[in-house]
Amino acid sequence: MLSEKEAMELGERIMGHICLVEKYRVYAQQAPDPQIKDILNRHQQMFQNHYQTMVGFLQNAQNFPGGVMPQTQWRYS
Repeated sequence: MLSEKEAMELGERIMGHICLVEKYRVYAQQAPDPQIKDILNRHQQMFQNHYQTMVGFLQNAQNFPGGVMPQTQWRYS
């Protein structure tokens, strides 16, 4: 069970991860060095995996009695 405050804090982290995924994607596209591009792509994937884990946690929390899901649905495609 998540408190409203915990759900909001997790939501803020989710939004931060969306920004990081996008930044790493752009940086990787612009990187001229293949090794740097690979590092940036791996970081992007790591943050995207974290994002998916947190969204899954929020979705599971809403299925438990007393679980909280903020009004906003976060989704990264």
